[in-house]
Amino acid sequence: PPATTTTVATPPATTTSPAPVCGNNSVEAGEQCDDGGTDPGDGCDATCRIESPSGGDPHFTRWNQPRNSFHGECDLVMIQSDTFQGGFELQSRTTIDTYYSYIESAAFKTGNNIVEVEYDQLYFNQEPVSYANLPMTFDGITVTFEEQGPRKLITADLNGEVSLTFKFYKHYLNIVTSGSTDALMGSKGLLGSFPDGKMLDRAGNELLDFTFMGFEWQVHPEDSQLFHKARSPQLPYEKCRMPTAIRPARRRLRSNTELLNEAESACAHVTNSNYQLCVDDVMLTGDVGLAKEAW
Repeated sequence: PPATTTTVATPPATTTSPAPVCGNNSVEAGEQCDDGGTDPGDGCDATCRIESPSGGDPHFTRWNQPRNSFHGECDLVMIQSDTFQGGFELQSRTTIDTYYSYIESAAFKTGNNIVEVEYDQLYFNQEPVSYANLPMTFDGITVTFEEQGPRKLITADLNGEVSLTFKFYKHYLNIVTSGSTDALMGSKGLLGSFPDGKMLDRAGNELLDFTFMGFEWQVHPEDSQLFHKARSPQLPYEKCRMPTAIRPARRRLRSNTELLNEAESACAHVTNSNYQLCVDDVMLTGDVGLAKEAW
């Protein structure tokens, strides 16, 4: 087997302000109730849904928690549930580009069926499917495709209980996961324990650093192998690779005042501390379109 690669140490993970906690019998800001209620304080009997967007450099939003950044290149278990849909798992594949990284593709499994999403096409149970042939339905799950200018939008509706939205802008993939408390209760993975988003290792012990969390939830040999083609690094031979190029300091990046002004203007629609992450993503990649199409 190939030699094990030494992992390069990285700075502490980036953290942003927390999202509102999901309530049981009322709709809070940023939540949606299963019965359609969306106004803060609107009472409802159904369980609420929690949304978790991930993407950019990349930043992962734990359930009801802040966004955290993990810059490793590897396959990651984002959600793992033994009970929903006869076994549900969502994985992402990240790739390094010089001193930053991004989500390149993703795959999910329900029961015995696997859907893998790439920029040019998807794979259903490892067989290629053109986006022109969507929508498709199986076991009550519907997968649709829409092209919106430079953005490709693939949506999977899992029996109305969980929705997965895959948004490609160029080669950058953003994933928005929305799930009801009934469907994903007790699930685990990089997005944390559901619904509180705690950072737990595979044994259920709490972690304090999201970089450790990323390494912990690298796909293991005993996990479901969702991607049709294996790509290095893979355990047990090699851990997630970290960028080796020196990441420019924020002050140095901001010396490009023209790009900074464009980034701040393009990210004006992004709220709270996510605004700074949006600006940083534009400054790191030099792609202003990322602010509009990926955020």
